[in-house]
Amino acid sequence: MNVKFPLVVGSFLLTAACWGVYGPLLHIGQESFSTGEGNRLRAFLCVGLAYFIIAVVLPLMLMSTGGQKGKWSAKGLIWSLIAGGAGAVGALGIILAFNFGGKPVYVMPLVFGLAPVINSFWTIYWQNTWKDINAFFAAGLILVAVGAATVLFFAPTKAAPKPTAVAAASTESSKSDTGAASDSKASPSVEGEAKAEEAKAKRRKLKRRKLMRRKLRTRRLMTRRLMT
Repeated sequence: MNVKFPLVVGSFLLTAACWGVYGPLLHIGQESFSTGEGNRLRAFLCVGLAYFIIAVVLPLMLMSTGGQKGKWSAKGLIWSLIAGGAGAVGALGIILAFNFGGKPVYVMPLVFGLAPVINSFWTIYWQNTWKDINAFFAAGLILVAVGAATVLFFAPTKAAPKPTAVAAASTESSKSDTGAASDSKASPSVEGEAKAEEAKAKRRKLKRRKLMRRKLRTRRLMTRRLMT
């Protein structure tokens, strides 16, 4: 069979582009539905509907027009259904990851980073080609696994939200309230000090008056003694 390399490259580039936008588009569609337990799988139903249109209706139309010739077999039917089930379960896993708070920016790189590793090991096991593995192939698988782990550990996260104007106003009002409360607490102490000073001044005046009276009495006594 002659390999048409340009068509091969165009085909897998088409797959890479479609699967690259699959996660973000699915996340947008999932968030567009209203929240709730009954609405989590609506996006999954839409994915299944798209699969049905593209993978069922379109092939039946092409087969009915005589585009391809062939026969059905039980083995091919079973393995193809298993493959379709694996793809559907994979789509469900992505939806569940989004439901649990995952973001497309790191969920999809992890999926497409680990999937080739699993694919390679499964194919090697199924075809029993362990002897054909070379060092460069093993190094590539290790780099893919390390890249997936790096994406998981260093996934971008949103920064802490800055305080809004309302929050700032509330903090300012709370500060003013605490300042007023402290002033109100401090004012009684100031009044008490003023009253204490007034009491001391009154006592001093009383002492002075008593001293003046004593001096007058002593003078009167001295004058009386002199007169006698």
